[in-house]
Parts: sequence; C-alpha cells; structure tokens
Amino acid sequence: MKRLFPIFFTCLLFSAIPTIAEESNVTDEWNDIGKAQDAWDGQKIITDDQFDKIIEQRTKKQKEKDEKWFKKKIGEALIPETQSETNITSLRKMAEDYPTLLVPKALSFGETLIPTGFYRILAAKNKNGKFFINFYQGNKLVGKIPAKETNNDYEAETINYAKIIYTESEQRAKIVYGCLEYNLVAETYTK
Repeated sequence: MKRLFPIFFTCLLFSAIPTIAEESNVTDEWNDIGKAQDAWDGQKIITDDQFDKIIEQRTKKQKEKDEKWFKKKIGEALIPETQSETNITSLRKMAEDYPTLLVPKALSFGETLIPTGFYRILAAKNKNGKFFINFYQGNKLVGKIPAKETNNDYEAETINYAKIIYTESEQRAKIVYGCLEYNLVAETYTK
C-alpha cells in the first residue's frame, strides 16, 4: 500500500500536465514570431560615439565618488597611495614589511586605549626625534604609544618583529618592536 500511493499520485500528476499546457495560450504566443520583431520599435538607436561618451561620463563620476570615499578621514593612511602601485601590491608590501601583533588584553597608555584584536604594527619618529609605536587595523590608526629606542632585540628570529611581554602580575606589558633601522620598547598598562 505504501508503494502504491506514490505511484498512483505520480501518474495522476503527469497526466494532468499536458492538459494544463494545452489549455493555456502559451503555444499561440510562441508561434507568432511577428511580435518579437516589433519589440525594439520604441527604443532610440545609439551610435558608438554616443555610447563611448556616456561610458566616459560614468567612469568619471565613479572615480570622483571613489576619491571622495577614500578621502574620508577615518584614520591616518598606513601606506600612502601612489599611482604607480596598485592596491594589491601595496597590501603585499605591507604584509612583508610590517609585523602583525595579537593583543589578547586591552592596552592603555594615558588616554589611548587599544582594544583586543589583531594589529599591524608600524613605528614612526616625529620631528622632535621621539618614537611612537602605531597600531593599525586596515588603514585605520587605532592608537599610538610612545616608545624608547633600545639595543636589545629580545631574541627575535626575524628582522621585522613585534611582540608583547607581560610582567608577572600581568598589570603591565612591554610592547617590543624591531626593524632594520631600530628596536623599540613601549611600556603600557593592561585592562
């Protein structure tokens, strides 16, 4: 009985399909090809020059829109955009040159708070000769922490490195950064 019902239902379903198709006017519309030729009567013919002109206008508008979007001040740009480099090559260059650091606990220095997360670390020297360790997520500068130059490389295996060394009480942390030019240490508090 369980097998008989699905077979009966399938036969009933397939026997009804041809009757439904014959009753509709779909076949009449497919046989009348003349209507397909008249479909483009209401449209204006556009020349190649007009088409190219419209495409140029659209690309100019899109470029202006993109420039406005990139100029929004979300944070300082990590890598200045140049016309000779594409975004992909600049991202690859950034991945090779600047180390990534996982901050498992929020860090604070004065009013600067750096929440938990992954950060691209980059050191900078200002006009007064003071060093800062900058924490970036994407192109957004999340925070700056002042640092001191040191000769200790903290047994790093690579030229470019960044790591966090916690004190025994884990209330304070040292952020260590090194590159070809200098090694830096910044002391912060954890939250």
